[in-house]
Amino acid sequence: MSDSSWEAGARRTTKDGCLLALSPEPVMTGERAVDVNTWIRRKTDGWLDLQHGNLLFGAEFSLMFFSLSLLSIGFLGFGLMFAVGRDHLGNWDWEAPLFVLVGNLLISLPWGLYMHFLGNKAVKETPPVRVNRQRREVAIARLTGGEVYKPLFWSINTGLIAYIVVILTIGFLFSAVTQENASDEYRSMLVTWGLSILGVEILLIGTYLFFALRLKKKHDPKLVYEIYPWEKLVAYIETRQDIGPSLMATHTVLTLAIPKPDDPESALAAASINVGHETAGLAQWECIRQFMENGPEACPDPKEDETLAHY
Repeated sequence: MSDSSWEAGARRTTKDGCLLALSPEPVMTGERAVDVNTWIRRKTDGWLDLQHGNLLFGAEFSLMFFSLSLLSIGFLGFGLMFAVGRDHLGNWDWEAPLFVLVGNLLISLPWGLYMHFLGNKAVKETPPVRVNRQRREVAIARLTGGEVYKPLFWSINTGLIAYIVVILTIGFLFSAVTQENASDEYRSMLVTWGLSILGVEILLIGTYLFFALRLKKKHDPKLVYEIYPWEKLVAYIETRQDIGPSLMATHTVLTLAIPKPDDPESALAAASINVGHETAGLAQWECIRQFMENGPEACPDPKEDETLAHY
C-alpha cells in the first residue's frame, strides 16, 4: 500500500465496506490474544503455522465411513449369523456377513476414500502460513503456472456413471453366483461373462485415471512460498457488506498479504480467514503479533477441537 493514508491503525473506506490496517509496523490493538477461529495449527518456540482447522477435520471425517463398516460387519453381519444359528447340518450361514462385507466394499469404502482424498486435497491446496519469530519473516504460499488441468471427458457426472456401471456389473456377478435353479454350466457362463466385463471396466477406468492423474500432476499450477519481512507485512481487517435481492450480509475477513514489488496495491501472495466480527479479527491478529513480539508463551496453544487427537 503505497499512499500515505495506509499506516497501522488507519481506516480506509472502500466501495463495499471499510478496511482497518494492522501493519506495516504491526500495531498493538489492546485485545486479548484468542484463537477464535482455530487458525493456529502448530506452534514451536521458533515458528507458528496458521491453517484452517475445518480442512483437517474434513480429511479425518472419512474415518467415520471405515468405523461404520467395521461396526456393520460385526453387529449386523455376524450378529444376524449368530442370531439365525446353525443349520440342520451344524454349519453357520455366512451369507449375512458376506453380504454386508460386499456392501461396504461397494459403498462405504469408495465414499470413505473419496472423502479422505477430497479433504487431503483441500489441505494441500491451502497450505499453512508460517511466521518465523527467529528470522522475523513470514512465508505465504501462492500458485504459479497456468490454470488447473481438467482431464478430457472427466467430470462428476462421468465419475458417477462409471461408479454405477461397476456397481451394476458386480451386482450381476453376485446374482449369477447365487442362482440356485440354474445349471452349473449356465452359472459358470454368467460368472465368466461377468468377470470379463468387470475386468475390462476396471482396466479402462484404471488406465484412464492413471494417465489423467499423471497429466494433472504435471500441468497443474505449482505451490511456491514467498518469504517477506515481518515488519513490512501488510495485514488488515476488511468489513464488507454484500447486498442481494432480499438479503444483506456482512463479512469480516482478516488478511495477511505480501504486496507485489511493482504494484504495491496488489498482493503477490495472501492468506485470509473469515473472523465474523472486527473484535474477533483483532483477537486473532493479537495471537500472531504476540507470538512474534513477546514469544510463544503469549500466544494460545493450537486447539484440538474437532480433530482426531480430540476424539
